[in-house]
Amino acid sequence: MLVTAMEPEDREAVQAIAHLCGTEVDVAAELGRGWALPWVIRDAEGGAPIAFLVGWRAADELHVIDIGTHPDHRRRGAARKLLLELIAYGKAHGFRLVVLEVSASNGPARSLYGSLGFGVARIRENYYSDAGEDGLEMLLVLDPETIGAPGSPQEASS
Repeated sequence: MLVTAMEPEDREAVQAIAHLCGTEVDVAAELGRGWALPWVIRDAEGGAPIAFLVGWRAADELHVIDIGTHPDHRRRGAARKLLLELIAYGKAHGFRLVVLEVSASNGPARSLYGSLGFGVARIRENYYSDAGEDGLEMLLVLDPETIGAPGSPQEASS
């Protein structure tokens, strides 16, 4: 599996994967955002995307905006590989933490995030208004020196 930058010609494949995952991705918009990190996983060089991740750089944080894997390719490590790539990017570029949000009922995603060291920072009650479901904000601290610093998750919960 190869992680590559998302390209304009990936639009249809990424939108199809997103639709199968119950979400939408505006590939053209993400490719045009200077702060976006739109990546895909391919089975082979030049192959069609089988998974995607859209991350955003926001000050000293990385935000996972969307991630999805084609159902035919799930449970093979594609989402993990994309997240590990984002984490490595964050560490290499001096980002403080990675932030994401996930529905409380999405056990497989929560398990994946937890296995990578993400922890629940707060519960957003009824975040998904269409389903009346809570969202969980999860964080992964990349720079332990920031724990307890002004504005850090630990200080905010104290």
